[in-house]
Amino acid sequence: MLDLNFVRDNLPVVEEKLRQRGMDPAAVLKDFGEVDTQRRHAISAAETMKAQRNKASEEIAKAKKAGQDASAAMAQTKELREQIQTLEKTATDLDARLRDILSGIPNLPHTSVPVGHSAEENVEVRRWGSPPKLDFTPKPHWELGEQLGVLDLERAVKLSASYPDTMPNAWNNLGLLSAREGQVDEAIAHFQEALRVSPDYWIALENLGNAYRLQQRWDLARPILERALEARPQDPEAHYNLAMLFAQTGDPVAASAHLQKALQLRPIYPEALNNLGVLYLRTERRDAAVAKFEECIRVAPGFDQSYLNLARVYGLEGAPEKARAVLLELLKQHPGHAQAQLALGRLR
Repeated sequence: MLDLNFVRDNLPVVEEKLRQRGMDPAAVLKDFGEVDTQRRHAISAAETMKAQRNKASEEIAKAKKAGQDASAAMAQTKELREQIQTLEKTATDLDARLRDILSGIPNLPHTSVPVGHSAEENVEVRRWGSPPKLDFTPKPHWELGEQLGVLDLERAVKLSASYPDTMPNAWNNLGLLSAREGQVDEAIAHFQEALRVSPDYWIALENLGNAYRLQQRWDLARPILERALEARPQDPEAHYNLAMLFAQTGDPVAASAHLQKALQLRPIYPEALNNLGVLYLRTERRDAAVAKFEECIRVAPGFDQSYLNLARVYGLEGAPEKARAVLLELLKQHPGHAQAQLALGRLR
């Protein structure tokens, strides 16, 4: 299966290679771009809401300690928890859809391979000797191999059944399946097995680190995600994963640095733009936050979370008309958007 990041970053190349194989890119890739964008949006929105939930939980603890009423904050955390569960299920479903699409993409031909649609278009590179002329019907090699005792097909079948035990990718995919089913501990065990087979397998490193992060096991998540970054220092996703970890553990400076690096490596990265805006908002840099949310909307008009965050900033600044305009624009992009409708209702 081709790597998700490769397909995402080289989509025109993948489409052209599929045409060279005589295949219709639209039929093979289907709605890859839309599914990938929706999945990443759901993941980013869930992460943002988790940060909001954590902040609300802190406010509840402070209010209770001061003997104040915390019912509003408690209601907010309940609402956020339900929204997070919905977003995580959406992301899981979209991930499964994405994996189905990726599994249907064939290997791409090398640039040295001549383009053709049939054997007649093959290019003869060289010829050695002459084809023999036989006065009998030759047997296929597998029959000859078994008769001569040099092939053991029955044992080969048994070995191929256990072949995933030596493949880190197989263990990694098992981990992803377990994660989609909500079995995070089992997923972690599979990612660990992938790394036992191949210690520097960066995909399993990222997945394991994010699984630990999902469980808020920060002391385990950080070294794993740092290893993933060491393996691929120019991977924007590796910087983004570490940024989310630092954001969740209260280190906005480190989180901001990794988000900025991710954006250097991939300028059009809506999740990084949006979460950098969230960091600025947390540190009371509202003008900078507005600039990032607006930039995110400009480069990725379908990224709904930045609309909601921008409307939130305008609400904090006492500019309900600006907030309303932003939410109405979001509803144009996504008619029936539940969060936008809810936020709009609060403004009225």
